[in-house]
Amino acid sequence: MKGIKETKGITLIALVVTIVVLLILAGVSINLIIGNNGIINKAADAKKQTDQAAENDMLGLNSLYDEMESYINGSGGAGDMTLVEAFNEGILQVGNYVNYQNPASGQYPSLESANGFGDQTYSVNNNGTTVNWRVLGLSADGNHLLLTSAEPLKKEQGETADADYDPDYYLKGATGMVNFKDELDNICGIYKNNYADSVKSLTIDDINRLCEVTVDVANSKVYKASDETQTNIDQWGNIGTTKSYTDQYASPQDYLNRTTSNFSKTSDAYYYIGSEAISSSSALYDVLFANTDTNYYWLASSAVDVLSDYCSFGPGNVRNGKAYSGYYNLFGSGGGEGYGGVYCGVRPVVTLKSDVKYGQITKITAPTDSDSSETDEPQ
Repeated sequence: MKGIKETKGITLIALVVTIVVLLILAGVSINLIIGNNGIINKAADAKKQTDQAAENDMLGLNSLYDEMESYINGSGGAGDMTLVEAFNEGILQVGNYVNYQNPASGQYPSLESANGFGDQTYSVNNNGTTVNWRVLGLSADGNHLLLTSAEPLKKEQGETADADYDPDYYLKGATGMVNFKDELDNICGIYKNNYADSVKSLTIDDINRLCEVTVDVANSKVYKASDETQTNIDQWGNIGTTKSYTDQYASPQDYLNRTTSNFSKTSDAYYYIGSEAISSSSALYDVLFANTDTNYYWLASSAVDVLSDYCSFGPGNVRNGKAYSGYYNLFGSGGGEGYGGVYCGVRPVVTLKSDVKYGQITKITAPTDSDSSETDEPQ
């Protein structure tokens, strides 16, 4: 008897189980791909995070660029600081050139009746030899930034100045001695613009303060304020000396009034070498004393020097790297008048308004057309 033949195949139960398993695997796979935490969503999130990071990087770069641009152009950032704040933060430094704008026009005629020598007209110079401006420091009260011209002012040659004279400013005799301070300030005043409180001539007191030099007439010495030994740097050595005079002119004005008297005078005349007050490598030295072997300039300051037979009255000036409280003898108490005319350039000081922003007057590269020997901004 033959046995029953064995049949091979997939049972219904096995098929159902297989289908169920495939469905489970398909569900799991679909969930891994398109579910909330699926591959597609995670890829999308990763893309968003990458895009956000790139955007953040770009914002950071743009912010850095804007900040750099504000420092360069004074538009925002540092540009919102006042000039005094910018100076105190070191953004502006002594010796930096700035874009202070000369007025479009302006003129001051200094007449012979005031200077004692001859009619001399100064005009705002915007004709290719424009006056450039440098940071001088802060005012005594610390509330204003001070500027000065890169070089002493010159009067224009031609119709407004006698071609036989050089472009410096000439003074002579008692008349020049009486009026020179006002005349120097008036010449400088033609460079006042809307950002300036005032523009006046540099004085020996300005230089002493900036160089931290103390003048002690009572103790007959001039010394660096930081020098504990108070070493006298006065090169003349006559300061503090007192002498009496009989039947002479006690002042240039007395001479003009022809009034003599008996009087005593104490010398306040002195001079010191700039490099003994400040380092010759400093920016301040470069601004005040460099190139003054040829570019002398007046100071709106005067001093009296007592001599054996008479006392002499003279204006201050800077020459050959030295600061003089009074140098040229424009008038002597015995009645002598000057040397027939002495001359120097004119050095203005601009006192800027306290609310002027760095965005309005900014640091610039040293102009290539400046007469100054400085080609880069001093450090």
